[in-house]
Amino acid sequence: LSEICILAAGSSLWEANVGARKTLAIITADNQVLPAFEAKRSGIVETIIDFRPETVPEDWPNQLLSATRAMVHAEKPQRKVSVGGASRLAKSIRDV
Repeated sequence: LSEICILAAGSSLWEANVGARKTLAIITADNQVLPAFEAKRSGIVETIIDFRPETVPEDWPNQLLSATRAMVHAEKPQRKVSVGGASRLAKSIRDV
C-alpha cells in the first residue's frame, strides 16, 4: 500500500484515513469544497488543491509536485475514522 493518497475530495478521503494515509485532496467539483475543508479541519487531510475547471492554475503540475514532495516528509496522520461502523449498526438493529 502507498503511504500517500492523492484523491478527489469526496468520501474516499475518509476511507484513506482508515488506513492512516497521508492524503492530498484535490477539489474537482463544487460539491467537494465543504467536505474537503471539513476533512482538513478534522485532520484527515493535510493539503487541499483546488483543480475545478474554472480555477485550475497554469502552474498546476508544479503545485501538485510541490504538495506531494512536502507530504513525503510529513508525519503519518492519526486515524480519526472509526472502522466497523456497518457491523455496529447491524448489531444495534438486530438487538432492537
